[in-house]
Amino acid sequence: MATDSSSSTTCRNRVHSNAGLPSPRLDDLPFEIVATICRQALASDVQDLSHDLDPKHDLVQLARVAPNCYMPALRAVVRHADRFCLIEPNAQVCGVWTLERAFSIQAVGCIAFDVRSPRVPGPDGLARPPMYLLLGAVDDTSVPPREIVPRGMAVLIPPTAIRTMAVMRLNSWVLDYPLPPKLAQLAIHTRFLTVRAQVGTLAGHALGSRRQRLGVHGRVHIPTIPIPMIARTLPSSMHNLLIISPKRIDDTDAELLASALSPWMRHVRLAGLATKLLSSRGVMAILAHLPADQLVSLDLSHNGQSAESLHLLAHWLQRTTRLELLAVDFTLSNANSPNQSGGPIAFDPVLAALPTTLRTLSLKHSIASAAEFAKSAVRLRHLHTLHLSYMSPAAASSLATLIPCLPPSVRELDLSYIDLNGGMLLTGLMTAHTLGVQFPELVKLNLWMTGITMEQLAAILDALKNSLRLCAKDGPRKGATCDADRVCKGNGRWMW
Repeated sequence: MATDSSSSTTCRNRVHSNAGLPSPRLDDLPFEIVATICRQALASDVQDLSHDLDPKHDLVQLARVAPNCYMPALRAVVRHADRFCLIEPNAQVCGVWTLERAFSIQAVGCIAFDVRSPRVPGPDGLARPPMYLLLGAVDDTSVPPREIVPRGMAVLIPPTAIRTMAVMRLNSWVLDYPLPPKLAQLAIHTRFLTVRAQVGTLAGHALGSRRQRLGVHGRVHIPTIPIPMIARTLPSSMHNLLIISPKRIDDTDAELLASALSPWMRHVRLAGLATKLLSSRGVMAILAHLPADQLVSLDLSHNGQSAESLHLLAHWLQRTTRLELLAVDFTLSNANSPNQSGGPIAFDPVLAALPTTLRTLSLKHSIASAAEFAKSAVRLRHLHTLHLSYMSPAAASSLATLIPCLPPSVRELDLSYIDLNGGMLLTGLMTAHTLGVQFPELVKLNLWMTGITMEQLAAILDALKNSLRLCAKDGPRKGATCDADRVCKGNGRWMW
């Protein structure tokens, strides 16, 4: 009893002494902690919650709270620029700017161009108008009222501080001026941009020698993505290239683009290029210029292929040393069909050449035989994510042979849109168990639209003996775990 009383007293004394300590203060946080908070604020997708919330507006307010927050908060806002406006000196009031804009935007956190002042040469030798980060604005007494910015509410920023930019229709006028000299990423959202703005974006004076990433999103309303302009202006330091679903691209465009690819390219995504104008010749030109010793990810989804281009891809894969992501989808070609002599299909050499460095592999529509892929899958000992959706019934018939050959490192397996009602998956799992093959890292199994029954699902989960995060009717349940009993009692919420 004495021991319990002593322990209890000591515990109470500790609680009492801790309660007397001062609470942590925001102005006592070190620079690194505040900088991390600012990065997280920009990364959060607050627009899904309310259109009125703006992380840049919040960070500007945070900068004014405490001296230790000023530099990291403003630095985070300036590095990721996506809102711009024009300012000019106010004729009636000295030391005040008038905010000029064609559309209503929030002034706080906006990058303002003072185009009436003399331009200032940058480290790259190009002259730019002075740029300011706006900390606030007030309405003047004019009718209708216009926002004015006192000079004390604007911070002069060097162009070198901007590292990423997003250009949209409302701020496309920014492209009339040289881009920041240390810009590492430029996203051009061309959905509503005019052809003039699109071409002007890629003009030689706009793309400097330090640009590392260029994303061109060609969706609708754009008659063509100007590939010749891109090819002439791609800098040698470009690391990432993303072109998705352009309206028109032909073999000549592809050859021009291929010749301009940097030998230091690390990430290439050319998705949705399959058009009537692009043949396997253009695809082969791009493959021939990809740096096999540098590329980390390659996405060639939804691109038409031929036996020749697949052979070239297989040869290129044999030379890769760092490739971690590969996505191919040959549903638009006949290259994945058996040849007339009954020999191996054209895609088999690609499967045989898959590098062991792969961590993510997407072969949607591309597997003609699961048994043939099993010969390659056993070598992919670092594979984390595998997408095999849209496998034909003939290919899925040998799925039981593939499952035991999957590496134990697999964390996500996508078998959606495959008819699994015949029990191939369960048979494969039972065979794997008999052979002593386990999947300790598996956390996500996508069985969407596979036709399996709830009884089959329960048997599959029982065979896995792991908690799985499953794709539900209303989308993935983040962080959810599910066992056989819980799924079987899901009162129809799960759809397969």
